[in-house]
Parts: sequence; C-alpha cells; structure tokens
Amino acid sequence: MFLKLLVVIYAATSLSALPASTAGGSAYKLPAHSITAKQSRLPLHQGASPVSGPSTSVAPRLSAGPKISLLGGLNKPGLKATDNSNLNLGAPPDTTGAIGPGYYIEMVNSIIAIYHRADLSFLKSSSFQTWLGKSPGTALCDPQIQWDSSSQRWLYVVLGCSFSLHYFLFGWSKSSDPTDFVNGWCKFSAPTPGELTDYPKLGHSGSYMIVGTNDFANQTTFDTAQIFWMATPAPGDSSCTQPAINSAGSKATPLRND
Repeated sequence: MFLKLLVVIYAATSLSALPASTAGGSAYKLPAHSITAKQSRLPLHQGASPVSGPSTSVAPRLSAGPKISLLGGLNKPGLKATDNSNLNLGAPPDTTGAIGPGYYIEMVNSIIAIYHRADLSFLKSSSFQTWLGKSPGTALCDPQIQWDSSSQRWLYVVLGCSFSLHYFLFGWSKSSDPTDFVNGWCKFSAPTPGELTDYPKLGHSGSYMIVGTNDFANQTTFDTAQIFWMATPAPGDSSCTQPAINSAGSKATPLRND
C-alpha cells in the first residue's frame, strides 16, 4: 500500500553504421566473402499437395450472444473505499476476496465482510481491529484472503501498516464456517524486527500457507524481498496450535535474482 517497488533497468546498445565511403572517396563495398547464399533446408514435415481450382474465401464464424455472463444473474454491490475507516483514508481500498463452498469473503483495507455464496446476500462484517483483537487506533492494511480446500478453512494475512509495527498478522478459520469473528478464527502474529513487510501476497499449497513480502526499513530504504511459510492444520483441527514460522530472505542475506 505504502510503497511499491519498481526497478527499471535501462540497457543501451550502440550500433555502428557501415562507412559511406572509403578514404579515397569511392563508394564502400562489402567484401565478396561476406555475401553467402542461404543454404536450403528440408521441411520438417512433408506438406500436402496444393489443391488446384478457384480459391474460395470463408467468412469467420461468429458465435451469437454475449462473450461473458453472470452465474445465475448474480451481481451485487460489495465493499467500497468509503467503507474503510478514517485511519486508512479510504483509497485505494486494496480490495480482495475469495469464495468457498458456502460463503464469499471480501476485504478492503479496514473491513472484512461475509456474504452467502448462493445469492451474495450480505451476512455480516467487522473492522480488522475488532476481528483480530487490536486496539481501534492500530493501523492495519493490505489484506489477503483465500479458501484452502485441502485444510477446509479460510487463510488470511493482514499487514501491520506502520513503520512502528514490525509484524504481519496471519491465521485461519477453525472450520469452513467463517462467520464467528470472535471465536471462530485462529489468530497469530509474525514478528519482522526493523522491517515493514509491505504488500504481502498470500498463496498456499496442500500443506502450507505462503506469504511473500517487500521489506522496507523506512519509506525510502528497500532491504529485500522475503518469503514466509507456515504449516496449515489438518481438516477438523480447531486447536489453534501456534505454527512454526519459516522464512527465506533478510537484510543480511537478501533474496537475489541472479
């Protein structure tokens, strides 16, 4: 949200033109040995013999009707920038969402909302601060949400959105039902000393949730990209056992693209 890293590398290649004339003023000519005939190549596949007779043009076949459609005619308004708290100024809302077997979850920078999957009717919403047990003045932003079919639960990550908050929040729902904001979620924190792990992106495999970040020491100093991974619980496990937080990349050993 705060800082988007864009590294653009310019490569300049100088081109040397052939001289227009020699020292004596006559036109420059390529040496004879530099001009060679192209060698013929055998085709990879033997082509079919051409068909004789008049050519006919075939008009492209266009399918009738719209190219896109709404499933079941569903089209409902969701969260918007003005739903954000004053703390996050409303824009950009950093909207994200995910759909599961029974629900659709949408997030903007301050709010989580849950809708029924069948008709997208609104069910309930909460501020991040209330949902995740933080004080009302805590700056939280850059949310991510995904449905994990392997563990049959919802996964999330939310950034501590200040250079004084060196952590991101992550966790999962205890079951496939995300509607109990107070008791229905396992909530954890990943400390990131000295770094704001900006723009976290969430992914998952069959056994892990994965978070990629851009680490900044301040508003102008980028240190490294970083990848975190945490094992997800088995289906039916609602114990909220603290997972080990693994990571690759740091200021001392930055991730490189060599």
